[in-house]
Order: sequence, then structure tokens, then C-alpha cells
Amino acid sequence: MGHGCLPDTDLAAVAIGNEVYTYMQSYNGVIIECHGSMQATGQISSVYLYENQTEVVHRYRGGREEVRLGGPKLFTPLAAAYIRGNSRHVFYLDDRDVLSGFRFVPATGAWEDCGLAAHQIRCAHYSKLAAIGIARNGFEAICVYYQDKARRTAINLVSFTTKNGNVSAWVEDEPDMEPLPPPPPPPVNVRDPPLYGTSLAAVPFRPGIGFVKKSLLPVVFLQWDNLGLARSQSSKVQPVPTLDLRFAPHTSLTTIDEGRGIQLFYISSKLNLIKRVFISDAGHGGDAQEIVRPTPRSALAVVIPSNDRMVLFYQSLDDEEATVNVQGLTLRKPVVAAAPDEEVWDIGDPERLG
Repeated sequence: MGHGCLPDTDLAAVAIGNEVYTYMQSYNGVIIECHGSMQATGQISSVYLYENQTEVVHRYRGGREEVRLGGPKLFTPLAAAYIRGNSRHVFYLDDRDVLSGFRFVPATGAWEDCGLAAHQIRCAHYSKLAAIGIARNGFEAICVYYQDKARRTAINLVSFTTKNGNVSAWVEDEPDMEPLPPPPPPPVNVRDPPLYGTSLAAVPFRPGIGFVKKSLLPVVFLQWDNLGLARSQSSKVQPVPTLDLRFAPHTSLTTIDEGRGIQLFYISSKLNLIKRVFISDAGHGGDAQEIVRPTPRSALAVVIPSNDRMVLFYQSLDDEEATVNVQGLTLRKPVVAAAPDEEVWDIGDPERLG
């Protein structure tokens, strides 16, 4: 790997067709984009293979020890999202915990500030981030979720929409995607009661996933202060019905909408194993499938490039080289049909990023 991976770096990922982009932080604070793709190999039709990496934004100015203004703090949380026309976005916190972001500009092939930092949104120092791209009425938007500094630890939303055509037009509430915009709604936040420093994961709204009447906002999964799994939409938060999951505090969570329901990945507290649980639209959970053993504080990220493949990203320890590496693991839907909550996905060989 061109840059040494920061142990316990946060991870974020997006899939654009067969192209997969993963984000992490290096030892020297640089946010790195690792590019890979789904490729045929041997008898297997499609697995994730790493290809190359690119620097997105530096922490330090040039070769000096001076921290550049707006550079990412060490161990920053990360989130990423994609919308057409404005391409890939990655989000982070600087040393003052200001919510910041960069976007890739296809026309120039370069990364540039997306304008979010100008709003000076101060997050809690322990905040995680989640981001998701959505589309409606011919417009696209990115929703970014973060935890604020107040004692109530609200999870707030900031958004950007292609409707106004202005890259700097971030707003601290839900995106305007209506053909004839109504008066702007109040800022959206989740107050009752997320765990300080909870992991955050978001999926776009679709019928069956949303639970707030008339809301088309994404659904965010998080850890409640009773250590259970909760979900939020708009300003409402609730436990996932019929699903009794408890995690170690600040466990890593990541989710993906598989079309039939939500695939949830988390790290178990007893055996330190990444586990997968299918959650139906009705909120029913299947049996947990053990996937792989990560480093104890590994972050998780998952993408679904096709309806029968998922790629899970995590950190692992190489005992022989005494290094911590980021791995991409291809999961394949079983050929033999079964109920979604009874499926056991095939686990491929891990692919080291670097």
C-alpha cells in the first residue's frame, strides 16, 4: 500500500456499477480513496479485486508538520456517497470537529472542497458520520448525518441537492426535491436517545423500509443508549420491531438495502466476529451468520455492486508482517434458493487493499 493504513481507521465505501471506491485514513492523516472493481477470476464470475489508490485530502501542509486549515483530524470519522453529475463525495471532521467534505470532479479528474465546511457545523468530538445518495422527482441529493455537541446528543441532518445547481448550497435540514418547493421544514434531528458516539449507517427510503408516515427521508440505523439496535427517520427513533439485538458499546455497524430487506453487519462482543443478520421489511431478523474475525476496533463498510454480491470492508491483523490491513471480502448469494432470513451467503477470499 502506498500509504500505511492507520490502525482503527474509519472506513466508508460506495459502489458505482462494478466500480468500488473505499475510503480510509493513512498514518500521516491523508484520506485515501482505494479503487477496485468486480472481476471474473478462475471459476468465480465476479469478485472484488483492488486496483489502485488516490490521495483525496492531506492533514499536513506539504512536507511540514503544520496542519493545513480544514485538514482531517487523526481518526476522523468517514462517510461517502455518490450522485450523478457531482460524482463521489467523502466527508470527515477537522481538528475543530467541523463537518467537511471533498468531491471528485470528473471533468478535471481532481478532488475539490465541496463547500460544506463553510457552514461551520461543529460535531461532537465522538461523532460518527453516515451519508447516502437519494433521488426523487428528477433531482438527486446527498444526506449526511452526524451527532451534535449538546447533551441531548441529537443526530442531525445536512443535505445538498442538485436542484439548485450550486455546489455550495448545503442546507441544515432535509433536501428540497419538490417540483414546487413548499416552505422549508425545520431541521431534522433524532433526540431520544442515541448512544454517545454511536455508529451510524443510512439506507435510502423505499416502501417497506420507511416507518414515518409521508416521510421520504433515508432510514438511519444506530445504537440506542440501552445498547440495542434502533432506527430513525425524520425526527422519530425506535427499536427495530421483533428484533432483540444487543451490542457492546460503540460496536461497528454497517447496513445495505438488498432489495428484499436490510443486511446488517456488526462485530460481536464475545468472539470478536463480524456477523451478518438479514432484517425483513417487517423487522424480523434471521439467524446471525459468522463472517470473519477483524481487529477488535475495526470499522465496517459494505457495498452491493449487484443483487447477488456484497463486498464487506474491515481491518485485519497480519501476524507475520505485524501490520494492520484493510481487506475487501466478497460475499455471494447462495445458488440454492432459500428464505432470505435463512440464507447463508458464500464467503470468498479476502482481498488486501494495497
